[in-house]
Amino acid sequence: PVAVPASASEPSGPVLPESEFAASLSSPEVVLQIRVPNDPTQMAWNFYGQIVSVTVDVMSKVKSIKQEVSHDHFNDMPVNKMQFRSTTTGTFLKDSMTLAALNMGPAATLELVPRARGGRK
Repeated sequence: PVAVPASASEPSGPVLPESEFAASLSSPEVVLQIRVPNDPTQMAWNFYGQIVSVTVDVMSKVKSIKQEVSHDHFNDMPVNKMQFRSTTTGTFLKDSMTLAALNMGPAATLELVPRARGGRK
């Protein structure tokens, strides 16, 4: 028997291998919802608290998704100034990973977190 995750959007149990997760989807394209902060100091990058929907291939790397949304929605905000955080796990996504490797499915929601200069205090 094949184990099916309780939620198709993000895993609740063990993470499936990238190829298995991709094969488990009905379509290789997934719609990501990206929550944008409402930050009046970042209006040049369109930070109005909106939710941006993008359709991407599940085998896309996080960095290429950042490049696409930066160009299309955030006035070419530098990709190295963006971080994506999973709203279900709270973990930050690594640029080198694919959505399939992260088991991010058809209705995944991410938060855009602008990377602040200076690091941790």
